[in-house]
Amino acid sequence: MCGLAGIFSLQRSKTHTRESVEEMLRVQTHRGPDSRGVWYGALQGVDIGLGFRRLKILDLSDAANQPMQSQDGRFIFLYNGEIYNYLELREELVGCGVQFRTHGDTEVLMHSLIHWRQDALCRLNGMWAFVLLDLVSGEIMLSRDRFGIKPLYIYSDEQAMYISSEIKAILQVTGKRFRVTGSTANAYLNQNLLNVNSTTFFEGIEEFPPAHWAIMRVEEIGKKHIEARRYWSIATTVTEDVNERELIEAVRATLSPRMNGVDGRSDLRAHMLPTRAQTPIGQHGQAR
Repeated sequence: MCGLAGIFSLQRSKTHTRESVEEMLRVQTHRGPDSRGVWYGALQGVDIGLGFRRLKILDLSDAANQPMQSQDGRFIFLYNGEIYNYLELREELVGCGVQFRTHGDTEVLMHSLIHWRQDALCRLNGMWAFVLLDLVSGEIMLSRDRFGIKPLYIYSDEQAMYISSEIKAILQVTGKRFRVTGSTANAYLNQNLLNVNSTTFFEGIEEFPPAHWAIMRVEEIGKKHIEARRYWSIATTVTEDVNERELIEAVRATLSPRMNGVDGRSDLRAHMLPTRAQTPIGQHGQAR
């Protein structure tokens, strides 16, 4: 569990952007007690602040801290999660001529996105929420894993776009009082439902949807909302001419921890590879 924060601001001062990112990281300290990192810059008239609180799991060195910048300085990367098949992806990327400075999954995911762009998502086995900023094209790429294990929240208005792993970090710095989203509150109070769509309890703050990706240009900040695109969905086709034995075997195959390659297309197997963590681990309630 790590925490990310991002602000893309049109009219706020650089000082305000930096103070706001620091505050967003402060309220997410519990998500990443091992290190804190920030990156500040400006692009096409937009003041940008990116920050990260890290919980070290893979590659415990400081070289793997975030925000991570590509060797050529073009890309800035924030990522919360774990890519279970990162060693296989790394080997494939090395074969394509990519050189690595670290030994964890963060740099592998960053180069996967640089090399394959959105097509990389179907190769991934794991859980993730990430922000990739291209300083040359001005593109901001976001994505979330298939089942929405890792959180990602966004708030946009005519002045700025805020991105965070937790809603309270956005509430802390926007200086606004948000109305309650009636439909979300009703769904929860009447049916005990949560996450039925991208709305949250706070009107205007949205949860980036699972199994989606999006690209937004810096020049579009304050002018349009992010348009998420689906990259994966659960098959809903029902085969009528299947006997009981075939159904049983299909369930066993789905739940099998064995992987057929690293293309990421299996449903539950994507989350059943043995962990490659470099720190002691325990099993308890799921952390996001």
